[in-house]
Amino acid sequence: MAKKIESKGIPVALITAMSGLAKNIGVNFKIKKMGLSDQCIDIKFDQDIEGRKKYWLPKNKKYIRKCYSRRYKLPLYKSPCHHLFDTLFISANGKILPCCYLSDESLAFGDILKESFEEIWKNNKYKYSRSLFSYNKYKGQNIKIICSKCKIFKKNVN
Repeated sequence: MAKKIESKGIPVALITAMSGLAKNIGVNFKIKKMGLSDQCIDIKFDQDIEGRKKYWLPKNKKYIRKCYSRRYKLPLYKSPCHHLFDTLFISANGKILPCCYLSDESLAFGDILKESFEEIWKNNKYKYSRSLFSYNKYKGQNIKIICSKCKIFKKNVN
């Protein structure tokens, strides 16, 4: 019987075979550390984080993200969100989402099929959300926005 990478893992022989196949067709094969998708803020989970850690994560800490190998503490990252400042995500339907951790299009910040990129990038949803993670003051009314609920990145208190 092939050695297992983990008690819940894939046999080493299969990993070796997959790596060889990938190399033969010119694909870079890489195993990423496992997370629990808790950064997906528009998803509700049946179990708390400790239950999900116990059920899903491998025992060897080498294969899991650092935030799960110690006492789980929010925010996951000590830095502010960078997605609002340098990245956007466009769904197949043209909806603009502020980060890759969202999947619900009703939370979109705009629609590229109906608005210009500049209109979306400079709209109040983006301005308010950016103010949550920077020291820039937002001068408009507070907006009910998904970024207010984000527990992944450190918010700056204005």
